[in-house]
Amino acid sequence: MSELEITQSYTSNREGWDLGLRCTVDRERFDPSYRPLVIIPGYAMNSFIFGYHPTGLSLEGYLAQQGFEVWSISMRGQGDAIWRGGDRLYGVKELVLSDIPAAIRAILARTQTKQDRVDILGASLGGTLMAAYVTMNPKPRVGAMVAIGAPLRWEVIHPLLKIAFSVPELVGMIPMGDTRKMVRAVYPLIERFPFLLKIYMHPEMTSREHIGEMIATVDQPNRVLNRQMARWFRHGDLVLEGINVTEAMRYVDLPILCILANADGIVPPETARSILTHSGAKEKALIEVGDDTRRFAHADLFISHYSQELVFAPMARWLKERYPA
Repeated sequence: MSELEITQSYTSNREGWDLGLRCTVDRERFDPSYRPLVIIPGYAMNSFIFGYHPTGLSLEGYLAQQGFEVWSISMRGQGDAIWRGGDRLYGVKELVLSDIPAAIRAILARTQTKQDRVDILGASLGGTLMAAYVTMNPKPRVGAMVAIGAPLRWEVIHPLLKIAFSVPELVGMIPMGDTRKMVRAVYPLIERFPFLLKIYMHPEMTSREHIGEMIATVDQPNRVLNRQMARWFRHGDLVLEGINVTEAMRYVDLPILCILANADGIVPPETARSILTHSGAKEKALIEVGDDTRRFAHADLFISHYSQELVFAPMARWLKERYPA
């Protein structure tokens, strides 16, 4: 097995934050004819989980071994992004209109491929941000899109999430402490009663002794973003700058692959499928992961025993099919 080359760099969003850009390449298999593949993380998470797998190749590692130059973004407030005096309270608009464009510009300036566009892989809320980016940017430099467990229209919401975000005004007033510390505090309870995790992941689908390590992917949300999430849950569609992102997706003709988990409690299948349903793309594909014997939840798509076989491999094949033979 060849060795992966992993480099870390930064770019300013010109709003008081340096965004983190982690690039993973397999030099022996790298194909410069492929577009750079950009991974956007989701709500209250960072890009740790894309470079981690408890028992095998991570998502980044697998895609790099398929010949892709893989980039994971840490936007403001995420992972290794560096605070330079910018506002710590931000919402979806700032991520979509400032951070993603800044990251893509930097990636295209630094890529060793021969391409002038990127492919985007949006994980969870990252898929929503991807949709908002291509709908609100008149000339997005994007070739293809992959949405993994990503909500667009909330067709179905898990009851626990509906309760937690039921009052936007209240959610927006709650000060957020150290989220990772809070998760560590309740981890012993999760270990004792693993069924509590099943809204997010199925412990039997991964190595339970590694579950504690995955806390590293938890990141700090903020009151503004929480309030926007609550309003989105209530109204069903995300509206930014007067644009209904769901409806605007009908006018986006970019190839799109939707990957969802059949027992996802965070983004139920009906909700994850909405990004495909409302896309105006001529090229659409759906991969539903899981069956009656192997039920997949949200995080299982990335860190289960079957991620490489059932998620990473078909995703790589679909991306490669977007290029001329």
